[in-house]
Parts: sequence; structure tokens; C-alpha cells
Amino acid sequence: VPSEGALAVHTKAVELMRSERTEHVRKWKVIGFFPNWKEADSDTTYPPEHERDFSAKHRGWYGDLEWRDWNTLRSEDHTIDFFRALEDGANDVFDCPGTAYAYAEFASEQRRETDIELRTPHQCRLWLNDKPLLNEAAKCETLVRQGNNTLLLKISTNGDGCQASVQLTAKG
Repeated sequence: VPSEGALAVHTKAVELMRSERTEHVRKWKVIGFFPNWKEADSDTTYPPEHERDFSAKHRGWYGDLEWRDWNTLRSEDHTIDFFRALEDGANDVFDCPGTAYAYAEFASEQRRETDIELRTPHQCRLWLNDKPLLNEAAKCETLVRQGNNTLLLKISTNGDGCQASVQLTAKG
């Protein structure tokens, strides 16, 4: 017999779904690949480093580039496979040197010491709250602020794959 109205969802189920979404899934915006004529030189600056207009279009290897949504999972070390994230079906082979970006936001309940680890075999840079943090794959300790924080990852490849993992581990 169907109920007469909507059934209430159990509070524990709602809490579990919220924690899964906030603790296990990281939402990214990704864009790329920008032409990189210097064989994956990460010193070249592109628009995502100084503007965050997620509706903007930029010139790329195969036409206009737009920001796309991409999710990573904690169970997969929050690894971004840029080739998969940026393929469009027509041009899904990236055989030219290029640079891509990923942007994410995360919240912290309090200001705290955090270990940030960036893993990739490619040239890369990582900004935390618009301040340079890492210029290569490495692990460092930093402070995240209370409230919203941002990550910007820049990665350059010469066409032989393009993956990166960003791990955040709160201390204490």
C-alpha cells in the first residue's frame, strides 16, 4: 500500500550520505590541455593561474577549452587522470605537450596543521589559497584556514600520460 506522503529519511542515513560526499569524494573543476611548445615546461603561465571564471573559454590544442566537473575518490587516493577527465570523444588522444589545471575547494572546521602530499611523475605546481605551495611532487606541512580553502594544481605532460594525486591529512 503506497504511503500518503513522503516518508522521512532516517537521520543516520542522511549523516552517512553527507560524510561520504564530504570525506570520500572531492569535486574538481578541470581544464586543459593548453599548448605547451616547450616540451612540458611548467614555467609558462596560462589564464587559470590568475582568473577563476568557470564559464570562460580558452584556446587549446584542439579548439576552445572549458572547465569541466570531475570527481575523485579517497579510495583511489584522489587521483586525477587528466586524459580521462578531459577527453571529449572526438579528440581523446593527447599526444602533444600540454598543460592542464584542476581546482578544488574544501572546508576546515578550524585552522589546523595539515600534511599535503602531491604525487605525480610529471612537472607540476600546487597552490593553496592562491599561494604557491609545491613546485614538484612532494609532501609538506602547512596550515589550512578555518572555513573555505582552495587548491589549484597545474600539471604539464609531453603526451605520455597525465595523472596526479593530492592527499590532505589533518594533524591532531
